[in-house]
Amino acid sequence: MKKQLKPKQLKPLARRLKELPVEKIPDRRSARGWHRHLFLSLVNALILGMATARRSLRQVETLTEHLHPKVRKITQIWGRISDSKLRDAQNAISAEDVRPLLHSQIKIEHRRGTLKPVEGLPFGIVALDGKGLGILDSWEHPNIQKVQPEGRAPYGKALVHRTTLVSSVAPVCIDQRPVPGDTNEIGACKATLEQRFETYGKTSLFEMVAADAGNASAAVATQIDAANYANLLRMKENHGGIYCNALAAVHKTTPVSRSERYSGPKDARRKHVYHFYQMRPEEGRDYHWAHLRQWLCIVHEVFDEAGALLKQTQRLWASNLPWKRLKVPQWLLVLRRYWRCENNNHWTADVFFKEDARRQPWTKAPETLFMLANLRMLALNITAIRRAMSRASGTHAHPQPLGWREILDLILTWAYSGRCYQNPQPLLL
Repeated sequence: MKKQLKPKQLKPLARRLKELPVEKIPDRRSARGWHRHLFLSLVNALILGMATARRSLRQVETLTEHLHPKVRKITQIWGRISDSKLRDAQNAISAEDVRPLLHSQIKIEHRRGTLKPVEGLPFGIVALDGKGLGILDSWEHPNIQKVQPEGRAPYGKALVHRTTLVSSVAPVCIDQRPVPGDTNEIGACKATLEQRFETYGKTSLFEMVAADAGNASAAVATQIDAANYANLLRMKENHGGIYCNALAAVHKTTPVSRSERYSGPKDARRKHVYHFYQMRPEEGRDYHWAHLRQWLCIVHEVFDEAGALLKQTQRLWASNLPWKRLKVPQWLLVLRRYWRCENNNHWTADVFFKEDARRQPWTKAPETLFMLANLRMLALNITAIRRAMSRASGTHAHPQPLGWREILDLILTWAYSGRCYQNPQPLLL
């Protein structure tokens, strides 16, 4: 019988909480009078509330009342903080006040070596994607988009550009920027990329920028190439002639890789066949894609038991990466890991932190909503790194990380008891 692995202790969690430069957030409270709590304590309470997935400020207040003395020493939270004080504190912080903490967190982890590319990838890859934070009843804020559905009342939509490092073991968010209300994702993409390159241009954190079709255009491809980064952009029908040209190239090319898998019950199994194509474009300059060097395509075919084709889909990508820079297994790994921005970031924020709930946690004020989204990414990064470090089940040859809920339970256990349990112990609170 093979020996089971145990997760590591939670000491890295305390270290990462202390490393955040929370003192750099300006204290905008009135200088007159006496304040019972340090502003540092209020901000740490908000971050700890996010890291434990508290659903309301009242739950954060309960958390601060029962913290263990060791945790109080780390966070400087020396007593119970009322939900009204926490609400005043979060309303006094802007979204831009928190972004430097996110940048600092990522740079510290990069220097520590925890964000290295996984085995098989020669460089780091980030995925740029839009993420909705929720629906509001008003749209007066400049970063809230007004949506007017046909036959329904208008509403406001909070949307951000979120950049996720998908090449590392822990899929962390490296930056987040609101999409202005007077434009859309593709319109705000230029400014978003400029800020990403300015923030991380002197590091070796990533060398490729991947984006879905909503953030892909010839201008975006040129901007990424001009900054000396590789790009990987999703192509769809709305890209016009270049998409048709790529589809035509697929039918003329032989797939370089083929894989099969089955799904469904035994009496109604379905066969899934994946074909991977790697093609040279004929001439990208005809469509203003001057730096286009190759197309990539994955064709997914679904067959029933009798062998009849039920469904066929194509996923097309354009890249400026030189030919043969990556081998076929590496390309397949890149295309699979791209979806971690959805599966391990957006999904986690929605399911465990209720980010896209109709009733947003903690607040419905637009500016505070964007600020809390940045705090949520700080907490999610800590959780993701802690989860990547854990090996709760499986063997030494094939270790498996803890689940997201188990990690959140471990952090909550640590906050109340100050102890680093070796095994997950969910609390019924």
